[in-house]
Amino acid sequence: MQKASHQLQLVVIDSFREYAGEGKGSCAGDSNIVGCGPTIRTHKRHYIQQAEYTYCRKKVDDTWYYSSHEKALEKTSGRQDIMQKFVLPANLRAEVLAELDAMNINAYTLYGSEEGLAEMLANREYKYLS
Repeated sequence: MQKASHQLQLVVIDSFREYAGEGKGSCAGDSNIVGCGPTIRTHKRHYIQQAEYTYCRKKVDDTWYYSSHEKALEKTSGRQDIMQKFVLPANLRAEVLAELDAMNINAYTLYGSEEGLAEMLANREYKYLS
């Protein structure tokens, strides 16, 4: 007889907040995160999603290089560049999708495509089953 697995499945959502109510500062010699958007030219889908982008850079001598976000986050003080991780039980999927849909956040409004419309309708019809 096989033993049933009772391991809880989780979903992780990462959130990044560049500013926390104050100005932002950095030293050129340290890795620092730079936000760009939403005013950059991009695909319609990114505009509809109100997407914003970041990149990380570090100045060595007189040259800028790409760096890792992790390096920049090591130096933060909680007043800028705040990364939060939300861990939710996967069994809340249907409930969370229904709440988001009630706020008009669904595959159709995010992607603006026929596929997104079909996904939204299917989710509503089948009660957000996975």
